[in-house]
Formats: sequence, C-alpha cells, structure tokens
Amino acid sequence: MIVKKDLSLKENNIHGDFLLPIMKYHCIVPEHFALLPLHWHEEMEFTLIQEGTALYHINLESYEVKAGDLIIITPFILHDIHQQTTSSMTSDTFVFNLSMLNLKTPDACSIKYLSPIFEEQYTFPYIIHPESPSYPRLLALFHQLNSFYTKQKEGFELGIKATLFEFFAVLFSHGLAQKNYNVTLNSSHSEKLKLVLDYISQNLNKPLSIKETG
Repeated sequence: MIVKKDLSLKENNIHGDFLLPIMKYHCIVPEHFALLPLHWHEEMEFTLIQEGTALYHINLESYEVKAGDLIIITPFILHDIHQQTTSSMTSDTFVFNLSMLNLKTPDACSIKYLSPIFEEQYTFPYIIHPESPSYPRLLALFHQLNSFYTKQKEGFELGIKATLFEFFAVLFSHGLAQKNYNVTLNSSHSEKLKLVLDYISQNLNKPLSIKETG
C-alpha cells in the first residue's frame, strides 16, 4: 500500500554524519517517550525489540511488537510508536542512509537492488518474527552491526558497510523483497514521458509528428 506523504510529517534529523550516515538509538518506552509521533524520513530503519511490547503503526496498519521481533522500515514509510497499555518496551534501532552503500554507483547492486528500494519499488515485511526462516541470520547480522558500531575498532566502517550489504542479500535471497508493481508502472510511465518531453524540447525548431514523439 502506498500512502501519500505529508511533508509536514517528514523527520529532518541528521542520523550520523557525512562520512558515516548511520546512527544507533536505544529507546525505552515510556521512559524516553510514550508516543513517537507519526513521521517518515529518507533513511532506513533496522530495529530489534529487546524487551516488552509496544504498538507500531506502519503505513496506517497496526502491529503489536514484542521482545525478539525485528522491524524493517524502508525510506518514506509513515510510522509511529505507541506505548501498549501500561507495558514498557526497550529497543535498539539503526537508522541509516542508503547513500552509504554507493547508491549512485551504476553497478548491479545499485541498479537491481538499492536504487529500487529507495524508489519504493520493493516492499519488505515490516515485522520479522523469530519463527521466520530468515530470522536467525538477520538477528546475527543485527548483533554484528551493533558490535562494529559500538566497539569501533580499526576498520569498523568497512564492517558496517559489509554487514549492511549482507543484510540486503539475506532479504532478497530469502524472498522477502516483493515488487511494488504500482510504483514500478508509474515510474516507467514517467520515464517514457520524460523522454518525449526531452525530445520535444530539443527539437522545438523542427516540425514534429505524432509518429516521431510516440
């Protein structure tokens, strides 16, 4: 489901820095907040619920999450978090920009996988439960990412990038990436229209026929 984004709901926080655009957040509900307001951002989120339960709203759907669950939120997805009745929740979240994986480099990784994710051409399960076949590997990657990020030994930046590449490899190899055909078709139509308009703008002084621009 594609939900129209309200620019007033865009989160403008900077996660990490220019050299390493990734940030880890340790959250305790309700100690840090009882309600994280509805928002979206251009970064991706990878979360592990450490303890307790909470209620996530993701693209206007409700999900009760519990200890052990992994949460994947791709760019531009509306989401918020609510305290679940009187229960508490503890979570760790990595928020990262796909640009750190050379999003604009014209290779197979960016063209087939990363750019389409940023363009919302793929959807993923928002919640990965422990019984999912992909869960053990994804959980191991979360802990590996946390180790590189926290210990920051020599070469940790390479370790973080390598872990994120493997994270996406697992998502695709386990069939968790689903084509969002509505977005793909709209994108294809837009590209064709752009080609026609470019051709017209470059040939304003020439007589054009429908055949030429079709």
